[in-house]
Amino acid sequence: MKNAIRVTIIAALAFFSISIFDFTSVRAANGAVFTVHTLKNANLYAKGQSIDNGLGDPKFNFTPVTNRQLAANTDWYTDITADSNDSSYTRVATNEWVKWSDIVFTNKADTPYPVTTEKSYPIFKFDPESYTMEKTSSVLPAGKWLVASFMTFPDGTPSYNQVATNEWVEVD
Repeated sequence: MKNAIRVTIIAALAFFSISIFDFTSVRAANGAVFTVHTLKNANLYAKGQSIDNGLGDPKFNFTPVTNRQLAANTDWYTDITADSNDSSYTRVATNEWVKWSDIVFTNKADTPYPVTTEKSYPIFKFDPESYTMEKTSSVLPAGKWLVASFMTFPDGTPSYNQVATNEWVEVD
């Protein structure tokens, strides 16, 4: 009985140690945690062999993981990106990757950091249901502002910095 309890405690400690390590491994120097948000149910892919294109820019083969997906409107930690010949991917678990076209990159800093603007910027409102930005009639005047988060849409849509509760400015 004591051995069973001891094994359970050791297993629990190992689980929490691994969880803490994984969480801190995706933190940037400024304490930011890099995450991706799924816009829809997102297929997962396994990264395979490197493809030598002779240009020093490695590409990889990715194969679909067929027995699971990432649910729509969920957040996942990420730490590495890689390319294939036709798409870019980011890692969300051990050898499980998601296509950039299915996600939005997000970053939430532990502590807001200052940014100085030289001009005024239109303010956008974020719609969490559709994960889109809507331009408002408000403007952020030039000056020094604190930025807490940013969002990058990998499909070529502009990136945004958060300057207040649900107030975002487009990044140049």
